[in-house]
Amino acid sequence: MGHRVHQPAAALREFVRYYVSSEQQLGTHEFMLPVPARSASLIDFQLGDRCELILRGQERREIAPSVAVVGALSFHRALVVARGHSKGFAIFFQPSGLFRLFSIPHGVLTNNHFDGRAVIGRSIDELARCLGESRSAEEQVRHVDDYLLRRRPDVSSREDISEISGQLLRQRGCMRVSDLAARSGVSARQLERRFLAQIGLPPKVFARVVRFEAALRAKQRAPHLRWTDVAHDLGYHDQMHMVRDFHEFSDATPSSAADKLIVSVTDQIAGMSAT
Repeated sequence: MGHRVHQPAAALREFVRYYVSSEQQLGTHEFMLPVPARSASLIDFQLGDRCELILRGQERREIAPSVAVVGALSFHRALVVARGHSKGFAIFFQPSGLFRLFSIPHGVLTNNHFDGRAVIGRSIDELARCLGESRSAEEQVRHVDDYLLRRRPDVSSREDISEISGQLLRQRGCMRVSDLAARSGVSARQLERRFLAQIGLPPKVFARVVRFEAALRAKQRAPHLRWTDVAHDLGYHDQMHMVRDFHEFSDATPSSAADKLIVSVTDQIAGMSAT
């Protein structure tokens, strides 16, 4: 089956980027997948054999939670080790979507993961049960849509940054923080506080991660492109600036990162069970 990407209900698209369902029979072979920097926060459900994590700078392995809430990542955080019957479902949120739906301060989540029940409460257990018992990915999507629609706020906060962070995504990170602040009508310091609370990353770092993801997507969609062309198209000062970002965010050169991170970052599971 592999990975499939699903769109959320129309009323949820300001909160959720997409869903990813996955199922693979890996047998006894260990499949290791690096987790690079990532602009999206997510909730990851492991419905089959649990993955293991090897966190950066550590040799020991830990079992990933069956339901994990994972924050945005500003560096290459871990290796995920999967084997056996790998089955999962992941909710990838818009930049401030998780904050708006669950009121979780993202400064706590950044570069980290937590057990879903500890962060969200027991209701997440019932959703996990429904996902595990679903007979199709389409049925899983309906369960998640229903669950999230019940949490959808009636009105947006005046401090909501979803519109401005959405512009950053659409512009592939190619916007100056001063321009973002001017468009949002607040000072650069106020904008940074809101980004840290709702996304977990300062706007400048978030923009760099978004641009890194855009560079990786561009090369994977058009392998014939030269990296110099990718760097120029995304507004890097020169190719070495892009190389430094790739080293910081994936611990690899652009070419080796594109080889290791085989599937486009918008179309793959990220966080605990893939990236």
